[in-house]
Amino acid sequence: MGYKQGKFSFRYTNFLGYRKGADGQPEIVPAQADAIQMMFQSYLNGDSLFKIKEALENKGILTATGKKEWTTQAILRILQNEKYMGDVLLQKTFTANFLEGKPRKNNGELPQYYIENNHPAIVTREVFHRVQEEIARRKSKRPASQKKSKTNRGKFTSQYALSERLVCGICGCYYRRVTWNIHGRKQIVWRCINRLEFGKRYCGNSPSIPEEALHAAIVKSVQSLLDGHQEELASCLQETIENYWCDDAATSPLAVQNKLDRLNREFDRLLLLIGDEENVFLEKKLQKINNEILSLKQEVKYTERQNVQNRDKMDKLREVMELLSAENMEITEYSDVLVCRLIEQITVLSKTEIRIRFVGGYEVEQKLLI
Repeated sequence: MGYKQGKFSFRYTNFLGYRKGADGQPEIVPAQADAIQMMFQSYLNGDSLFKIKEALENKGILTATGKKEWTTQAILRILQNEKYMGDVLLQKTFTANFLEGKPRKNNGELPQYYIENNHPAIVTREVFHRVQEEIARRKSKRPASQKKSKTNRGKFTSQYALSERLVCGICGCYYRRVTWNIHGRKQIVWRCINRLEFGKRYCGNSPSIPEEALHAAIVKSVQSLLDGHQEELASCLQETIENYWCDDAATSPLAVQNKLDRLNREFDRLLLLIGDEENVFLEKKLQKINNEILSLKQEVKYTERQNVQNRDKMDKLREVMELLSAENMEITEYSDVLVCRLIEQITVLSKTEIRIRFVGGYEVEQKLLI
């Protein structure tokens, strides 16, 4: 009942980032908040949980229990905890047997209650949702090769940003970084994993791309955005905004919700008319209205998903534009962090050309100087 009324005790023990303030409300601990913000930003920059763990330990940042050594699971729990964006989800766990007193994860056995803006946020709502999206993306990664891969690499790797972004334009498989040793001369190249592991059976014409040429092409494409293609990015952002704010009365979320409310009222009225007596005509009408209600509910869910996707796209586009329009912004050399922040995917079209899709959907084709 306390949860239902929004009454609960905020846990401060063994919880990083907050302490009890003078007014009895949660108060941010600045030093711990900096560490939490660093975790979120590092994860968005492409760092793995293990890399973040190493960074925390190297900087001497202690865990919530005062330990020097971090675990990747502890970091993941922080990245997934809604409290860091100022919200609270109540009744995540419950005690099924009060004699044993063991808590169990609430998987729908009991209702949960969500409170927005309960306390000051350490990370913005946008950053938190983008991290959840990135967590889901890494967990759902398909295998590196479409066939049964010898390495079976279907998991996220943060060693090189291009491992998650460079794909073959012929078979759609990821590329992998390899070192050639020809007559004592070493060269680093990127090769299609299907071609690398199975030869020409599954991908016969994918080219091998020297890393230096690939890095140079990426730097040149980013420089071109700085030099004169920001208008295209702005146009892409404007198009997304127009799609999001489209107020076509026939399909707008408000129109759908109004129709849903009207059908629900009509459904309730017919139920009262029928009572306990059989009425074939009214029952058929009830069934028809019920089908319409179910269809509209699906439409509402679809519209909500589309709105979330459009909002995410807008946020990403704005971040790219802010980054590119920053004062003294000058790209002179390749950076994995920059690739993680700016680029969604790079497709190898041929030995001399790649297609780069920037965050938000803007694409540009770039020549490779080999």
